[in-house]
Amino acid sequence: MPSSALMISDVAQYTSAERLAQQLVIIENLPAEMSGVYLVHEDGQLRGTIHVDRGKLCWATAPGKAARLTELLCAPHGQNIHRPTLRALCEHCLRTGASLIDALVDKKLITADELRMVLLHHTAECLLALEPLLSGDLRWHAHPHGTYDAAFSFDPLEAATWIGGLLHPELQLAASSELTQIVPAACFAAAYPFTDRPLDLVPVCCVHATQRSVQGSLELARWAHHELRAAHTLYERPRSVVGIGGSGQALVAWSSAAGFCAAVCDSTAQLARLLSSQYRYSAQAPR
Repeated sequence: MPSSALMISDVAQYTSAERLAQQLVIIENLPAEMSGVYLVHEDGQLRGTIHVDRGKLCWATAPGKAARLTELLCAPHGQNIHRPTLRALCEHCLRTGASLIDALVDKKLITADELRMVLLHHTAECLLALEPLLSGDLRWHAHPHGTYDAAFSFDPLEAATWIGGLLHPELQLAASSELTQIVPAACFAAAYPFTDRPLDLVPVCCVHATQRSVQGSLELARWAHHELRAAHTLYERPRSVVGIGGSGQALVAWSSAAGFCAAVCDSTAQLARLLSSQYRYSAQAPR
């Protein structure tokens, strides 16, 4: 999840997540064997790239983001990575053909988990910067060797959630605490911002999201958004709304401090535990 050291400063310019969400749905629905790059053009000029490997994101590039990776690497890990050190290591890797990622980890300048977080954050920022162009000139080029064999790759839902956290950092922090406390194991749950645009419902936090998709998260969000709005016309403070999904799973939606949450439960036992935990959590929350 994004930390305060990794917040972007120009977030106000991004007003719509719809194109990003739909692009991520396209990526996760690509045939399993497809790897390549989306070339993002504007007025005939290449403006950025989105590199994809078998349904996962590898990395992205965007205008103004070339030096941002250096900033991200140095900012939270300044005790180990200084700009001269990073520059010298980059030059060494260029001369020898060594992997910069491996060199950073092998020299203990950063852990593999920390490096993965930085790369995911940088990819999310690049996608945000490319967002206004995603409805325009995108060209797909297949990878000539079939795969990037990247050290790190990211599920589209993981990238979408990171983007949501960048756009709504305060909500992300609060939602993470709430979902961790009340959602039973194996129940998928996500938190979303309140919005008048149902298509902008990119999650800010997810739990138990293994094998889940951006498409599924969007469908869950739109159901919850609709049902909660309807419930608020009938009740002053509806505690939660329960429904049945297309596969017979129980769906639950409830309002939180600055947004709303939704969950999918595979059994009645999970549903009962979630409703009980949500009731206790809401009873303790300040009004």
